[in-house]
Amino acid sequence: MRAARMAFGISNDGEDYVRTDERGKQRWIFAGLLTFSSLMLQGGWFDPRFDLPGANGLDAPATCVAVAGTNVFAAGTFQHAGEVAANHIARWDGGHWYPLGSGIGGTVVQMASRGEELFVIGAFTSAGDMPATNVAKWNGAVWSGLGGGLSGPAMAVATSAHYVWVARTVETNFVISRWDGTSWADVARGNFGYGSISTILALDDSILVGGSFWGIDGTEVNNVARWDGTRWNSLGGGLSGEREYIPNDYPFTTVRALLQEGTNLYAAGSFTNAGGIKAMNVACWDGSRWSALGQGIPGFASCITVIGPGVCVYPVTSLAVVGGELFAGGGFTVGDGTSRGYLAKWDGTTWTNVVEGVWTIDTGAPGLAWWDPLHVWALASCQNDLYVAGNFGTIAGLPSYGFALWHQGNPPALRPGLKDGGLVLSWPRQFQYATVEFAGSLASPLWRPVADIKVESSNTSTNDVEAAITPPGLQAFYRLRLQ
Repeated sequence: MRAARMAFGISNDGEDYVRTDERGKQRWIFAGLLTFSSLMLQGGWFDPRFDLPGANGLDAPATCVAVAGTNVFAAGTFQHAGEVAANHIARWDGGHWYPLGSGIGGTVVQMASRGEELFVIGAFTSAGDMPATNVAKWNGAVWSGLGGGLSGPAMAVATSAHYVWVARTVETNFVISRWDGTSWADVARGNFGYGSISTILALDDSILVGGSFWGIDGTEVNNVARWDGTRWNSLGGGLSGEREYIPNDYPFTTVRALLQEGTNLYAAGSFTNAGGIKAMNVACWDGSRWSALGQGIPGFASCITVIGPGVCVYPVTSLAVVGGELFAGGGFTVGDGTSRGYLAKWDGTTWTNVVEGVWTIDTGAPGLAWWDPLHVWALASCQNDLYVAGNFGTIAGLPSYGFALWHQGNPPALRPGLKDGGLVLSWPRQFQYATVEFAGSLASPLWRPVADIKVESSNTSTNDVEAAITPPGLQAFYRLRLQ
């Protein structure tokens, strides 16, 4: 049989195509960009697959998210992730949701990962079918408690190469407890009278905590502090500043996120001052001094007590780095201050609001009231993907219930090639669960999935998957679809 010859060109609408010529017969193979209803924005796009509870959306908000190995974990108040029954926690593998055994028997406050292991803290008594007091580990297959667990409200968790660190409240004090794989040890403690810890970060030679506290053991630290193994220290005067008091609207200063990236430590929350330098809600510590990141992110944290049990707003709740750019999630103000944004990006020079359109809250989710303010509650990243947890229902018109996935860069291309004389289509591995569809023309209203397709790892140096395709007739066009 005579080998097929392949020529590349551009179709009338600007998409790539491939023409194969075999024994005088022409065959046109479409190989263009993804064609689905995603939300395209400058620098990236939101994945359209989390559109409804019962599809891939959550039936209630996710409040925390973590990446462990090749898996993404979301936790919150939900009972279902897509079509899967998932008790407050679920795993996303890039194409499907899975439960983690019978889930968590209580509330999840935070999660942290180390390799393939996931550590969860909160207010619960069981994880799966195992007893676990306020802290548990998922090893990829089963749950286990960590010793006898921990008493007192668990506030924040972090991991390092050999330890798991948990900040918790014990009476009027806070304690930093360390798990070494065998037993717990209380390695640091302090008293800040009235206050709370929201985030903890374990470095090589110290522990950092952030939250809402003026001082520790009588020493002024201003909402962020470093434990050097002996005592608590201030980081360059800390982070402070809040707006003026309004009756029934109580402002406060807080540090909600700490992120180490290279030699820089980023802190975010609600503040106006970083070590004597004007810094709006986000700042950078280089080891010796604080600096601002441009004009910062506008907004103030406050709690309004005349609506519901108390409604609190946080400008920034979380940080993550994707493709060398810093992302901040929360509920900040934009424009003239009457509108709000929920995801911002720092490119090293300027902050931009990632989504200019309107986000809406999922008011039908269990446990949400009409007065609850919308927030992005947590961010996590892996390579060029950003995972977003919050109490949203749509993002600029794109349905995305409780969980969203932002892809940095352009949508992937479906690329054609020849292998053993036949047509092979390839696309990026992270979208290996996408459906390959075909039609007789680009304008066709009917696109059908390719039946019995076998997706394999590509033998090329690119991180792709590929599938051998037999065109159904003299003319066929192909595309990828995520939905």
